[in-house]
Amino acid sequence: MSVRRGVRPLALVTLLAALMAVAVVTQSSGAVSVDTVTGGQSKLFVPLKVVQQLNKDRIISSPNGGAYITFVSNEGPAVVFPISDGLV
Repeated sequence: MSVRRGVRPLALVTLLAALMAVAVVTQSSGAVSVDTVTGGQSKLFVPLKVVQQLNKDRIISSPNGGAYITFVSNEGPAVVFPISDGLV
């Protein structure tokens, strides 16, 4: 009987290990790599109320490098950062 009692926990541990292995493989196969960006642009949108408050407080901001500020009527103000060779 003592042999039989040891079989159940061993089977349970084996089953749990197999389920964990399946879960890890399933997660990693569906993952998308985001470190291979080679071009395009990234936009940082700022709520218009924040921009108005910054102006009221006399805080002026300007982007560095190749970035620029734009305003789209349906999305509001944004800072656009160009991406080239994976660098922003």
